[in-house]
Amino acid sequence: MMMQHQQFPNNTVLTAPPGDAADSCPTHDCESPQPPQNVTIRLIMQGKEVGSIIGKRGDTIKKFRTESGARINISDGQSIERIVTLTGANECLNKAFTMISYKFEEDMSEGLTDDCPKPPVTLRLIVPASQCGSIIGKGGSKIKEIREHTGCTIQVAGDFLPQSTERA
Repeated sequence: MMMQHQQFPNNTVLTAPPGDAADSCPTHDCESPQPPQNVTIRLIMQGKEVGSIIGKRGDTIKKFRTESGARINISDGQSIERIVTLTGANECLNKAFTMISYKFEEDMSEGLTDDCPKPPVTLRLIVPASQCGSIIGKGGSKIKEIREHTGCTIQVAGDFLPQSTERA
């Protein structure tokens, strides 16, 4: 079987069989005159979190890729924190985020009793500084709207990531 390879700027490679669900999101509206716009989102994760979404023999990440239709790439393991890159149409990314969040929630719930409150799931996104303004909005209006609509706690770091023009 011929494998497709995609090289990313951080020298990581995504390998997927041709025709894999990661090629496109299966929920594309066929009546739309244009194909869905691919969006790329990057997250910073600790090694334990990455291990959780990879799973034994890569089974979990294969399932996430197939069921979400998103391309999911994980940077090499040479540092404590790793970058997880998700690429696909918005619906695919929503599915991938949901699956990752549920997996983290499941991992954190192990060993807790039913009467013990579940800790929140935290995802740290990497956002180019040039795009932070569009997330925050004029006077913070957009980020306030996102918080109210989703019920999520959202924080934008004031400082850039080390040796980068991006924020977490």
